[in-house]
Amino acid sequence: MYLASSADIKKLDKLASEKYGIPEIQLMENAGKAIFDEINKNISAKSFAVFCGKGNNGGDGFVVARLLKNNGCEVKVYLTHEETELSETARIAYGKMKKENIQILKVTDSVEEDAVVIDALLGISVSGAPRGDIKLAIDKISSMSNMVVSVDIPSGLCADSGNVLGSVVTADYTYTLALDKKGLNINQGILVCGIKKVLDIGIPKKALSDLDFV
Repeated sequence: MYLASSADIKKLDKLASEKYGIPEIQLMENAGKAIFDEINKNISAKSFAVFCGKGNNGGDGFVVARLLKNNGCEVKVYLTHEETELSETARIAYGKMKKENIQILKVTDSVEEDAVVIDALLGISVSGAPRGDIKLAIDKISSMSNMVVSVDIPSGLCADSGNVLGSVVTADYTYTLALDKKGLNINQGILVCGIKKVLDIGIPKKALSDLDFV
């Protein structure tokens, strides 16, 4: 199986959009649905705490939160940034999620002991140690005994080197998107990703072969 770098994933996303006409929001919806399906299959919980950053990783988390709520779960979303700071695509997913009357909290607010934590704070583009409310959120998750599901990659882990950049989430499950990542298979990445599964998010196989990723 091909192990992708962060640069590889950016090339793949761009190709999927520009050559194959798949909008970024559609890939986000596909990612959230794929993660929701895995959670539904593997985790028998009805309470979820979804920690979301401002980028597209957070956007995936908004989709997951919406789908969990629609499935009858109790869902709370913990935001690290104001709505105005979200990426353009994440803001679309956030708007759809808000229509479901999901409670939006700060990362300093309490989390129920039985809630499964969804880590959608940082994705593959992270290049330095987490700071501010992102760091607070990662440290909070690390201090709890709750089950943790990471979206794409545990927040704070470098997708290329597998090194921890400061604070890091230790996941029970990591649902990584489209392709496996180098950093999940080397160094500390092996220790913090838990049970890992690569999920199909609807990128055509031809796009993967165009870039020699298969």
